[in-house]
Amino acid sequence: MHPTFDLRRFGLVLQLHLSEHIRTYGLGIGVLVGTWIVLLAPSTARTDHFGENVYRFHGILFSFLFGGFGAWFASEAFRVISTPLRGIPQLMLPASQLEKFVASLLMLLLYVLVFISVFYALEGICFLIINAKIPPPNRATKYLI
Repeated sequence: MHPTFDLRRFGLVLQLHLSEHIRTYGLGIGVLVGTWIVLLAPSTARTDHFGENVYRFHGILFSFLFGGFGAWFASEAFRVISTPLRGIPQLMLPASQLEKFVASLLMLLLYVLVFISVFYALEGICFLIINAKIPPPNRATKYLI
């Protein structure tokens, strides 16, 4: 094991992690988008006037799905060392513990950025549809902050 942090080794560890998990992450993003669409579509279709309940509903959905998909992402992060067949090569990887930790931390930060960007993109589409259905003097729906 190399006890010091090396940027080249970190890049290799990150590249290895992404090459092993890119398919799972891609499918997870697809499931996330599909779940958002399925859960936001009914409220978008039914809303024909401005009301604060839209903000509450979107906030509750955001919190609930952030917890659910966060749990899924954490299980994916720990799945690397779940069995001896997968865990031993990961633990014996010639990189420092810091490099392995920073690679996992970077994936977590990317997860949060992707989750929030997907949420705001789909919420923006929902609010565009809602605002198109509301008569002009009452269009007061804005993004959830």
